[in-house]
Amino acid sequence: MKPKIADYKNEPIDEVVTLNQPQKAFDYDNGEKILEVKHLKQYFRFGRGYLKAVHDVSFDVYKGEVFGLVGESGCGKTTTGRSIIKLYRITSGDVIFKGVRIAAGTRWNEKEIKYTKIRLNQDLKLLKEQEQQELTNANPNSIQQIKDKYAALRKEKIEPAEKIISEQREAIKNAHHDDRHCNDDIAKEAVKAVKEKYKHLFANGRPLSNSEEYQNYKKELKEAKQQSITRSIQMIFQDPIASLNPRMTIRNIIAEGLIIRGVKDDEFIDREVKRVLELVGLLPEHANRYPHEFSGGQRQRIGIARAIIMNPELIIADEPVSALDVSIQAQVINLLNDLRNELGLTILFIAHNLSVVKYFCDRIAVMYYGELMEVATSDELFKHPLHPYTKSLLSAVPHPDPNVERGRKRIVYHPEKDHDYSKQGPSLHEVSPGHFVRCNDEELTRYMNEIKDKE
Repeated sequence: MKPKIADYKNEPIDEVVTLNQPQKAFDYDNGEKILEVKHLKQYFRFGRGYLKAVHDVSFDVYKGEVFGLVGESGCGKTTTGRSIIKLYRITSGDVIFKGVRIAAGTRWNEKEIKYTKIRLNQDLKLLKEQEQQELTNANPNSIQQIKDKYAALRKEKIEPAEKIISEQREAIKNAHHDDRHCNDDIAKEAVKAVKEKYKHLFANGRPLSNSEEYQNYKKELKEAKQQSITRSIQMIFQDPIASLNPRMTIRNIIAEGLIIRGVKDDEFIDREVKRVLELVGLLPEHANRYPHEFSGGQRQRIGIARAIIMNPELIIADEPVSALDVSIQAQVINLLNDLRNELGLTILFIAHNLSVVKYFCDRIAVMYYGELMEVATSDELFKHPLHPYTKSLLSAVPHPDPNVERGRKRIVYHPEKDHDYSKQGPSLHEVSPGHFVRCNDEELTRYMNEIKDKE
């Protein structure tokens, strides 16, 4: 019999906890995309240049799935998650949540304007030199004809350049608007819908303020003004103690999102805090304690409770078990798995423990130095790893069988030796349905043959 979530608080921490088998029956062909990350770039100032923490990353997350993002420390996993939830202002690319662009960067557009101007100035300079040369050698009767000719040539160069610059400036304007005002636009649409719904109330003047329908109108209007699409995304942080304010009680930590949202009903807040505490396997009386009074696993449960009290649709879990003991890791993974099934959550699971990722995730994306190397379903990635870096990661996973562990060979990834990109650079290619690998055309042929040979 499947244990209830509340049962996890009774599990002794010094015993091995069995992982519950997750449900992995997701239909990607008919799935609804809840998150789209397109050409995401996140650069940070580093001296006189930039540190390219995330460079041109694109992937989709479907409603109801767990999407794993794995790689070594420093590969850009956490930065990707923080960029999606808008803790950083992204450098370039788009983040689209439920069909709404919630974050947009403008570096590519700005560079396009810059280099368009540079190319235009070079072309105009060359035309001017050619015109001067022709005018110097021309007879007086053809001077005007030469000037008219080069005026037309300059116009042919200037008009398309001005069009490109105008389009990119409009794109920058739209990107800034979506980045800053996506929630305002959602709220305006919600308010408009409520007013349209109750417009009959005001057909003959202002209705009675004590009528039930008018009170419903005021309540729905208030809720509409508070609409925010980004509140449907919440994050669970890696370090459970660093992410909790030591001066706040657990009740205030968990309820902070509701208070910021504008909820003032203390009875409702207390009821919700009690509900989520029980959901994550803690007791209602824990609400009046402080973070230092709890263990690491309990603190992580508090972090999970703080996320789910906002009723999110997408949770970004940033290595939620890496700072915990192995037995506590199993408890927290079981908890996340059950919350996923009971609340219908979609999870972006960031980790470097491939064993946990294989068990918990539907699909896995492998990152290396800010770029995606390989994307595939969990079973496919472990069955047919293609990219040399993925093979290197998998070779580092320890095996519980001593005989197998004794013969395990570690594969070392050397980008300079494993790839030859002198003639053609790499990009993500689909080598089989749903299986993407970063490679060039030569490697693509080799990977496709490798899959056929294994089959």
